[in-house]
Amino acid sequence: SLQHHVHVRDGAFPIQETRKGSLCMRQMPWLYGTARVPSPAGMPDDLVNSIDESKHIAVLCRGAVYNLPVVGDQGQIIASKELLEARFEEIMQHASSLEEPQRTSVPALTTGDRNAYHKAREVLTLASPENAASFSTVDSALFVVAIDVGASGLSAEEMSRNVLYGLEGTNYNRWMDKWNIIVCEDGQAGLNWEHSMLDGHTMMEYYAEIGKEYDSGAPVEPDEAACVVTPVPFEVADDETLGSIATAIDSATTKTTGLGQECLEFQGFGGTFIKGSKCSPDGFVQAAMMISYYQVKQKIPVPYESVLAKAYKHGRVTVARNMSELIANNLKAWEGMATAEEKVEAYRATIADISRICAAAAKAQDVDRPMLGYRRIASDEGLEKPSIVDDAGWTRFGEIDLCTSHCGRAPIRFFGFEPPSADGFSVGYYVDKNSMQFSITHFDKAEAKKFSDTLEVTLNAVKGLFEEVAAKGAAEE
Repeated sequence: SLQHHVHVRDGAFPIQETRKGSLCMRQMPWLYGTARVPSPAGMPDDLVNSIDESKHIAVLCRGAVYNLPVVGDQGQIIASKELLEARFEEIMQHASSLEEPQRTSVPALTTGDRNAYHKAREVLTLASPENAASFSTVDSALFVVAIDVGASGLSAEEMSRNVLYGLEGTNYNRWMDKWNIIVCEDGQAGLNWEHSMLDGHTMMEYYAEIGKEYDSGAPVEPDEAACVVTPVPFEVADDETLGSIATAIDSATTKTTGLGQECLEFQGFGGTFIKGSKCSPDGFVQAAMMISYYQVKQKIPVPYESVLAKAYKHGRVTVARNMSELIANNLKAWEGMATAEEKVEAYRATIADISRICAAAAKAQDVDRPMLGYRRIASDEGLEKPSIVDDAGWTRFGEIDLCTSHCGRAPIRFFGFEPPSADGFSVGYYVDKNSMQFSITHFDKAEAKKFSDTLEVTLNAVKGLFEEVAAKGAAEE
């Protein structure tokens, strides 16, 4: 990360290119020294960035916070791998001596209700100049390293929950308003990131690169005298703040223990087979997820697929609402289709329509963004809101059933996020050459498992249908 930081800070990171052209690089400086700071209820949070000034990282261990300088006065890296390892050991030893650190864990506040956190932060800041300085230290840190002492041997599902919410015993060891590089005791690692400033593609490219030990060639000049651990103190004395910390921890524990999280590492086939069948990998997988949803819920889903829009200046993501009359009719008729040929033809038609909708969204011809603009303009200008927002169909349009995002590359194993609604599924997926990865969440564990199992069956069944049709075609030739 420090090598990557130097490249980004100095403006030397290469422009990212796709087959269709260059991508906007505006988000890159927000990778470092960034924080989301809570504001009073009804107001947007402040977004701050200190990439040019920041020279330290914040390290969390057992809910305690530590300041660790890693960049020198001349911008050079002053922490070698060996020195970092030694300093992390010091932090773990110091944290092990703390009694009931979760009781006064200020980081836990960032995991809970924003209004409660804003109020507690104001109280703590006014109570002590030292507290105010401590908040500033964390806000300006390049990023956060969260060392999860005691977390070891976690399954893929447990690790996913640990990164998303934290587990019981680790969920107060997070600063959710910054990037958290989360490292378990056995070396398993993940990244929890704050979405308001950056999007999945930017974080994926960053995390995949550092996972492969990114090297910008920046000199490393270890300085043991400067790279020294300093505890970041927070004085928490008032009962209301202590209660808010306890509530935040309880809420995080309830979320993580109740979340349905399934990690499907599908080995049946991947992008090579899909492209060989002359299909779009994105469309192929999205069609399979649509069919799986319909089989699980027996209704047409309200879908939401993230589409990259960084081809535009300051572009982020747009939304593809991958539903049409054709897609809906094919979902309803799928099980009743009598032949493999009929199903493959319908599947290809569904993929084509999904690709059409995604292509329009990639050109900023999506539906959600203009409607948001109309509503914001009406609100800001004191105008009457668009009448469509009072329609029952518009309300249903906002109740997302299936929120999906194709985001991942080696060495990232899974990419996931919170369910979009009370009865909705989220699916972060990645299509590799000969395999696929799916991180599936739902607030009901049984529903998440049912969807995962159905998706696996659907993918295998569709592959069989394509192979059957291809074999018949070859025989007829």
